[in-house]
Amino acid sequence: MSDEEMDSPGYRQLGGNPRTSSPVLASSLTGRSWKEIEQHPLPAPFHFHDEGLPEYDIAEHYYQKHLPPSLVAKNTQLVQYPLILCLGFLGAALALVHQAGDEGITKLTAHVLSDIANPYTHYLTTLALTALFAVGAAVCTYLVPASAGTGVTDMKVAISGIVVKDTFSLRTLVAKLVGLWCGQAAGLCIGKEGPFVHIAGAIAVLLMKFPCFQPLLQDQRKYLQLLGVAAAAGFVANFGAPVGGVLFSIEVTASIFQVNHLWHCILVATLVLMFIRTGRYFHLVDTQEIALFSTDFPNITFGALGAGSFFGELALHSFLGLMMGVVSVCLITLTKQFGRLRLKMPPFHFAVIVAVALVTTAATYPFLYMRHTQKELINTFFSVQPLPPDWGESRFLKLAFCWILKFFLTTLAFILPIPFGVYIPSFTLGAVAGRYFGELVNYFFFHNKIYPGVYAVVGAAAMTSGVTRTLSTAIMVVELTGQLGTALPILIAVCVSIQVGNLITPSIFDTFLQLRHLPFLPHTTTRTNHAGDVMRTQLQVIRVDCSVAEVAAVLGGSTLSQFPLVQVVDDGLPLLMGTVLRVDLANALHVREYASGHTADQRGSIDFYVHLETNGSVYIERTTDSPRMGAPPAHCLGVPF
Repeated sequence: MSDEEMDSPGYRQLGGNPRTSSPVLASSLTGRSWKEIEQHPLPAPFHFHDEGLPEYDIAEHYYQKHLPPSLVAKNTQLVQYPLILCLGFLGAALALVHQAGDEGITKLTAHVLSDIANPYTHYLTTLALTALFAVGAAVCTYLVPASAGTGVTDMKVAISGIVVKDTFSLRTLVAKLVGLWCGQAAGLCIGKEGPFVHIAGAIAVLLMKFPCFQPLLQDQRKYLQLLGVAAAAGFVANFGAPVGGVLFSIEVTASIFQVNHLWHCILVATLVLMFIRTGRYFHLVDTQEIALFSTDFPNITFGALGAGSFFGELALHSFLGLMMGVVSVCLITLTKQFGRLRLKMPPFHFAVIVAVALVTTAATYPFLYMRHTQKELINTFFSVQPLPPDWGESRFLKLAFCWILKFFLTTLAFILPIPFGVYIPSFTLGAVAGRYFGELVNYFFFHNKIYPGVYAVVGAAAMTSGVTRTLSTAIMVVELTGQLGTALPILIAVCVSIQVGNLITPSIFDTFLQLRHLPFLPHTTTRTNHAGDVMRTQLQVIRVDCSVAEVAAVLGGSTLSQFPLVQVVDDGLPLLMGTVLRVDLANALHVREYASGHTADQRGSIDFYVHLETNGSVYIERTTDSPRMGAPPAHCLGVPF
């Protein structure tokens, strides 16, 4: 390649994955002329740059632009902290807006129902309002499909480098917020932490699109890091637990976490908490407590009756963690089965969403102790006081019925195509089961000398950790209660629950990834699985001296995202030279047209050297001319693809 060609505008880096630096002999093929290509843009993910040169976007470099690396690094250092400040403020503001809207809907519903004296009319009106709000949630996801789901799975996919259309758009943010309002108003067993993690991610991406923050959008590493920061912000906005939120962003969303990035997560968590408490100080919302729950146990609550009590309760808490691990496995398995059935229906079946909402209201309305919100139930079970009079003398029977009903209603809610979170429903299930277990233990073994509420806290943490497979849940519970006396039983139960769940099923988030057919790498155990068990034995490879037709045949007969590049050595065995991305081959096949009117088989093999540089650039240099084809146009030489 000449010096003039290397200095040409075409010989520039477009960005891509680092690849080997050895030159590989390849072939050039296309199916359309340059004139056709200019008139009809290539299908996604290809498009043309302003200079008329072909350019492509691959998942892990979707937002990469063409700026000098030194300039990008300098600019990102200057603007990342103002963006984190804006993210903390807007995340807290939207959390306050959501709570204010939730309180407004609750007051409006109570006002409408307060004037109805007839119990049957009251019941029918409640069902009508439920159906109305359920339709509202369905409309949001019908108009914006990307707003459906828990949101944590979308963040996991985005942070892994995969770009899904419309994930972080403004309309997705609005639809997620409104759909969450409607879903909660309909009485469905859903939470809001997952949608707010997604909303915080959308806020971060939308901020990075402003001109002052665009250097962050152009730096892939900073972009992915800020998505992790947004995950922490969304979690803290719901629970008010900054340390738990930081650990959550590491456990759930990040596959690789850099230690120097921890400071940014802690900073945004602190800012979110500060802004929310400031808003509550000025009475922007009625509820002054940000925490999901609060406890008032005495300082010594674990093993307070002596050594025998200590080891006895230690065993009981371990058993409770074991039970919650088994229950979480049942919940995930049932959700997966129901999800498969729902996928056979139309994607946004209004009747299914309305039916589940009506069943939830119809099943819980007749029982006064079931009409409470999930937060009210959690605080009731966590209380150091006995259960309220609503539960009566038959509290064991009512607790068992409440748990069974909540279990199936939660499973049904998890398969609906609406915005929902899994933490609060899982907390509620664990709190009911833990309180039931604590009441039994207190009645039969300790004769009313212990606090059943402690078992409710332990059960809630163990159940949520078993469903999500996160240790950050234990830290969050200890952080919110502020009582270190419960830390030991919580950690023991959480560890047992997670271990039991990992032995049987993936987490609820990985299950959602499977149901939505999003990129997913299953967890494997080294004891029973080998690398060959998850690898393909029959591969289609690209030889360094293959013909144009052979390249086209390989692309047409396989859906792999990249192919091995091999060279046959003297002993007849293929020698691996590296890999080539499918998008690179497809781009070359589509845009290297310089002799239209011929098919791939007619053209034969027209060889170019493909230079794979260590900086990630890929360049093509013609080596021979075909006597039948003539020389390619000058702008085909030295153009990176």
